[in-house]
Amino acid sequence: MSATDLALFARILIGLTFAATVVGKLRDPASFGDAVDDFKIFVRRAVRPIATTLIVAEAAVCVLVALPGPGPVAGLGLGLAGVLLLAYTAALGTVLARGMTLGCNCFGASPRVVSRHDVARNVLLLCGAIGGLVAYVLAGPHHAYDAARLTLLAGTATAATLLLANFADVVETVRKPMSAE
Repeated sequence: MSATDLALFARILIGLTFAATVVGKLRDPASFGDAVDDFKIFVRRAVRPIATTLIVAEAAVCVLVALPGPGPVAGLGLGLAGVLLLAYTAALGTVLARGMTLGCNCFGASPRVVSRHDVARNVLLLCGAIGGLVAYVLAGPHHAYDAARLTLLAGTATAATLLLANFADVVETVRKPMSAE
């Protein structure tokens, strides 16, 4: 896999992941605001503006990584994704360190509580964003893709997005002992 391929894979992975988070949060933005408040990181009066800013920043990532061309725009999107993922990972880590039991709402309202799987998922996505940014810088000028290569990269990135979006379920399923029938 070339740097160009890795950069495009990361752009698709990050774009799809953040698109899923934005859609989930926009379905019930008040619930996301409540989740941000539950983390007890920000003063109450700042929670709604911060929650709104986070959703807007996630949407900006989607747009930036999707824009074609050789300029720095997609790199900015990957960089912004990295900053957001670092902040989210730190927030999740503080919740776990404080022994709090609350919902992540990473992909919208959900009864699932924050777990180490959420932190691991974010670390993997952070590696994807950083690796994609490095590859984007190393790849240099924009390269054209043939349909087969683009389809393969998009399909692989989509599968990776689905696995990461459901990471806790995937880990729990793999860890379950096989039943003898």
